[in-house]
Amino acid sequence: MKSKPLKSGEGTSTTLNATMWWIVGGAICLIVLLGIVIKKLPGKQPERPKEKPVAVTVMEIQGQPVRDTIILPGRIKSEADIIVASDKAGRVIELKADKGDRVKSGALLLRIDDKAWRAARDRALIENRAAASELERYQQLLKTGGVSENDFARIRQRAGMARVALENAEGQLKDCRVNSPISGVVESRFIDLGERAGEGANVFRIVDARIVKIAFDVPEKDITSVKPGMEVPFSVTAYPDALFNGKVTFVALAAQDVNNAYKVELTTGNADGRLRPGMIADVSLLRRALDSAVLVPLASIIPHKGDHIVYVVEGDRVERRAVKIDFFVGNNVVLGEGIQPGERMVIEGQRMLMDGSLIKEVAPSPDTLPDTEE
Repeated sequence: MKSKPLKSGEGTSTTLNATMWWIVGGAICLIVLLGIVIKKLPGKQPERPKEKPVAVTVMEIQGQPVRDTIILPGRIKSEADIIVASDKAGRVIELKADKGDRVKSGALLLRIDDKAWRAARDRALIENRAAASELERYQQLLKTGGVSENDFARIRQRAGMARVALENAEGQLKDCRVNSPISGVVESRFIDLGERAGEGANVFRIVDARIVKIAFDVPEKDITSVKPGMEVPFSVTAYPDALFNGKVTFVALAAQDVNNAYKVELTTGNADGRLRPGMIADVSLLRRALDSAVLVPLASIIPHKGDHIVYVVEGDRVERRAVKIDFFVGNNVVLGEGIQPGERMVIEGQRMLMDGSLIKEVAPSPDTLPDTEE
């Protein structure tokens, strides 16, 4: 069979294409070889940047005695605060006490016009004397048979009625005098000399503050910390440098509907009168006392997505840990879980850290360490 003749230029084109492929392949091989040779040549290679340590302040955790105390607002009130009323209606003819006066129990405060009641008492007194005399005479006659039993019974009844009438008249006259039911200080006077008092009208307010009570509310979760007879300290704004103590004398059995808290009262002496009714007291209620607590600054705790995070030192690096806050003590917190005494914890610079960060310890700034005097 005869071969087909090639067209003009067809053989030349095929040869040129093959040549170009050889040239490209050789160039690629050359580049690869040059790269291998360059890598093997001696010379200084670029260094990775060194990790920069974070400056932090570190505190060693030590178990400390801590008192878990809450401050509850209370109100001071007097042991006795009495409104005195007039038993009789009438014009005030004698006024024996004024605001600020100290009075004793039974002391006369005022007197209502008692002329009519005095006359009634005098009439009853005369009648009582006459009836008593007649009864005595009839008793002698009864012994000798001079009177009958019926006549003697009638006279005896008359004498009894006269005696009751006298007692009633004396009581009515006594009611014209208003006496203080307690010893104390006249806090208010509601009537003036010459003014007419109504029956049952309030005329004086007497306050006895020689003993005072401090009333305060205790939340449901803390009521088990209160026991009758226990001593509880409190303070008042008027005496910022003084600390007072009261004894628990009342713990409510039922909680109040308005706040579901329990009413508690302290009682304390007040002979010097420094504690005045109406003062606001800060009651320090001890919920518990711990012998060895983990106390750290509140500022060292990092809140994160519902957790509380701290950084514990391990060599020259830190480990991130979740902790549980038990309770607050001023600007510090007691941790219930997550860290133990003897471990070292970052208390400054912690917000620049990550788990495993390199650290450099520096001295603490003023007021960083927790105050242990609680």
